[in-house]
Amino acid sequence: MKKPGRNELLQAAAFLLCLAVAWIDDFGAPDGGRIAGPIYSMFDDGWPLFFLAVLFTFFYPRVASALAIAATLLCLPLYLYLIAPGLFRSIFPGNWKSPLEANLIWNTWAVAGLLSLAVAVFGSVRSFSGARHREMPARTDNM
Repeated sequence: MKKPGRNELLQAAAFLLCLAVAWIDDFGAPDGGRIAGPIYSMFDDGWPLFFLAVLFTFFYPRVASALAIAATLLCLPLYLYLIAPGLFRSIFPGNWKSPLEANLIWNTWAVAGLLSLAVAVFGSVRSFSGARHREMPARTDNM
């Protein structure tokens, strides 16, 4: 097994950061609901993918990147729901169990989650670009 490079270590650190934020604050899953229930279920399905992404980072970095992007897409709606509940109520109107307190709510862990997801997506997209690993061949034809 080759020694992990700097990019793999940074990528694994970003995935661990996403995993840590999701694990530290479990965001108190509600008892269901038409909108909140599926959002929490998506989050519960998404955060374990970050764990798999950390494991795959050192052997298959591009697979790990795909897993992390999938996990990001599953976790992002909960963070947005916790920070901007007014946005969700305007997109999904109906009878909600609790009254709207404000359109935007400061939730430190949700903001940390959004930032960690942004770092993970940046590292994942960077991992997909193979051009940084190889020199581009010079053109030999004269136009």
